[in-house]
Amino acid sequence: MNQSAPRMTTRLLLSVIGFLCLFGMPGATRAQTSITGGQRMALVIGNDSYTGIPALSNARTDARAMARALQEVGFDVTLHTDLTHKAMLEAVRNFKTRLPGGGEAVFFFAGHGMQIGMANYLMPVDITARSEEQVRDESLALQRVLDDMTEQKTRFSMAIDRKSTRLNSSHVSESRMPSSA
Repeated sequence: MNQSAPRMTTRLLLSVIGFLCLFGMPGATRAQTSITGGQRMALVIGNDSYTGIPALSNARTDARAMARALQEVGFDVTLHTDLTHKAMLEAVRNFKTRLPGGGEAVFFFAGHGMQIGMANYLMPVDITARSEEQVRDESLALQRVLDDMTEQKTRFSMAIDRKSTRLNSSHVSESRMPSSA
């Protein structure tokens, strides 16, 4: 068994417990409204099937587990797996347009990610990650998600479970580095 799997499962469970503490326990309320009266919505993305960089094995599973946990505490969850760049942008755009002001929003991403300078990027399954410029152009900038949620005036939480991908010369190297914002 992969030794990182128990650590990943532990991190996921801690994330779920944190969300449950923030947003209530299952059974406490099944309504999809927040304590402030706004709607509770979540966008959950899990990318495993990368084609140009090493594929992952647990991101979809983690995303499905998070989606179930959020549904149990009353969130209207949109779950996507194995999204291309175009599909990731569309998913975030659609999520933003569905968010009413004053509600609660959760964004969860499991998959490859990369930090370039002070910016973080969430990588779609169709990226090849040949250069930093390509990653900036063909990934979802985490700041965009933050800006979109701020524009909608939502109470916002984010959890990122990413496999950190680094560029080295002409190839990509990897290291397991969980991140949350």
